Formats: sequence, C-alpha cells, structure tokens
Amino acid sequence: MTNGSQAASLVALTGATGFVGGVIARHLKTQGYQLRLLARSPDRVPPGLHAEVVCGSLADPLALDSLLSGADAVVHCAGLTRAARLSQFAEVNAAGTQRLAERSTATGNPPFLLISSLAAREPQVSAYAHSKRQAEEVLAAMPELRWAAFRPPAVYGPGAAEVVTMLRWMDRGLAFCPGSPQARFSVVHADDIAAAVGAWLADTSISGIFDIDDQQEGGYSWVEFVAVAQAVLGRSVSLRSAPSGLLDAVAWIGQQLGNGLGVVPALTPDKLQQLRHLDWVCRDRSFSDCTAWRPTITLQQGLAEIKSGW
Repeated sequence: MTNGSQAASLVALTGATGFVGGVIARHLKTQGYQLRLLARSPDRVPPGLHAEVVCGSLADPLALDSLLSGADAVVHCAGLTRAARLSQFAEVNAAGTQRLAERSTATGNPPFLLISSLAAREPQVSAYAHSKRQAEEVLAAMPELRWAAFRPPAVYGPGAAEVVTMLRWMDRGLAFCPGSPQARFSVVHADDIAAAVGAWLADTSISGIFDIDDQQEGGYSWVEFVAVAQAVLGRSVSLRSAPSGLLDAVAWIGQQLGNGLGVVPALTPDKLQQLRHLDWVCRDRSFSDCTAWRPTITLQQGLAEIKSGW
C-alpha cells in the first residue's frame, strides 16, 4: 500500500445508471470532477450530471477506448447483482472487468478503482461472490495496472429497492429473517461509498483491497437491525424467520424462470445461499488508516432518510 499526492480530474465511470454508480456520479460531480460515463441506455443516466456519455457496454472495445481516452482515473462500478443464468455473473463481473482493465492499460493506463463486494471474501458461497473475486484476481494478475478495490457489504440509501421494501414491511410491523437469527452483517450507506471514492481519487497512488462499511464494530444481528428500524419508525416490529421450505421453493422457481425464459429473478438458490451465510461483517479499517475518509452516516440516520422520502 502506498501513499502520495496524485489526484484525478477526468474520471471514466461505469455503472452510473445503477444505484451505487449513480450516487458516486452525483458525488463526484459536486466535487468538481469531469465525468465520462459508459452506458447502454443514456436516458437512464441520472439527470443533471452534464457528463459526457459513451454509448456501449463492457463487451464493446471501441466504446471502452472512447470511455478511457484521456481519462485520469477509472472507477468501475458496473456489474450484475442478479442474473437470469449463473454464467452471466462471470461474463459481466469477471470478463467485463478484464476487458475494461486490458483496454485501460492500452489507453494511457490510468489508475483503476474496482467497486467489488464483501462477497468476494467468500467466493465459494455463490456464483456472484465467485465472479467478484475473479474480477479482483484479474486485476491482481496485471502487474502494469495501478489499482485498488473496495469491498462494500450490503449497501443502502434512498433508491436501494430491496432495503426500501424491507423497511416498508417493517413499517407494517413485520421483518423477515432469511437465514439464521445468529447471522451478523455490516452495512454501508451509498453516500459513504461515494465519499470513499472521492478520497481515493484525491490520492490514486493508494493501492489495496479495502472493506468500506459504516464501521459498526461487529456489524449487526437481525435483532439489532430491527431495533434500529423500530426507533426510526416509532413502532414495534415483529422479527420472524422466513419459512425455509417456502424460500427454497421460491428460489427454485426463480432459477427455472431464469434458465427457461431469461427472466431475472429476485431470488435463486445461489442468492439464497448468500443470504444465509452467517458472517458478512467487515473488519478491515485500513482505508481509514491511510486516508482522511470516515463513514459519516449511521444506520439510524440512513433509515430515517429513507423514511423521510416516502
């Protein structure tokens, strides 16, 4: 891990049409960065960014070259979190990262930041987790590339559909635990990830793989998470274990729909295995040690922000 004073001004960003990427894009724009975005659908780019948009995908080398030309840094946030078929995770998350990194080294070789996932720590848990680890390994196998990776856990904030849905159920008095009540997990607000990206761009000589979370020691249990939600909602919430057999059946049906019809299901056996994992707690604090970045949004503040937008 190294430190210096190299800063970027023109940032090539992928994934700006997604939840986390959109938050990063808006944050960087307010910080005065010039943005060049890769997007399949330019009409989905967050309004008001006034950024240059390159139409294309991670599979399009000409689009990648246009994205990267003259860039001072690359922030790679694009990727699949859900897929119709498990093979699509590797194609987009791993192979897509490799194509982008290869074109990056051939086009000025700017510093490269991968928005990975805490799931990469446990690649055996799911095809998604394996693809995120593969993406990191792709970068590690390129000695000429100057790179870093962030591993956020569950990301939330206004616009995070799954968390918003969960909080609405809690506002009705119910919370469903998909696995063991003893499971523990970390969370991070999307704004804090965006601020961490800004901290890295201020010194792109920083390298390494970093956990990025709200730095709640030991993370949260489901009981603790629901207790925070109760304080925000001002009502009692009953925490229940979701019926295991029912989840298995829904997940199986979802996978069949994906395999047969190309539907992108919300739940598959692969995703369910990830949800049932007992330890998604961040413990690494090294990014805070080498930068001025600190998370600023507590879980209570973040959930209150979501509720205020209803």
